[in-house]
Amino acid sequence: MPSQGRARGQITAEGNAALAAAQLAVGAGWGATGSAVFTSGANDVAGQVVVTAAGGTYAQATATVTITFKSAYAATPRAVIVSCVNAVAIDTGHVSYAVTTTSLVLTYKVLPAAGAYTFDYLVIA
Repeated sequence: MPSQGRARGQITAEGNAALAAAQLAVGAGWGATGSAVFTSGANDVAGQVVVTAAGGTYAQATATVTITFKSAYAATPRAVIVSCVNAVAIDTGHVSYAVTTTSLVLTYKVLPAAGAYTFDYLVIA
């Protein structure tokens, strides 16, 4: 843990390398022109993602978001916490995840309407 959090008993993700756009992908359930971006400071441990759903016809029955970690974990992380940030976000009760040492895949069981969906994630190794 970086020294910023040690003295105060805080968990911090500071000091980890930022993720790049190439490490984020959305499935066809976000629509033909669905896209996603990381907000500033997103890394392998924690971050925020904004997904834009195209609406209209969907090519699959679920909406997926894949985050590929910049650095592989030594062992599969123990848990992931995902929380919706904005009012149009898909209810987190409808999301499941699969995490490996190299990636996190979020699968939403409810297809989104057109709009921007923002969520935070925290990976606990």
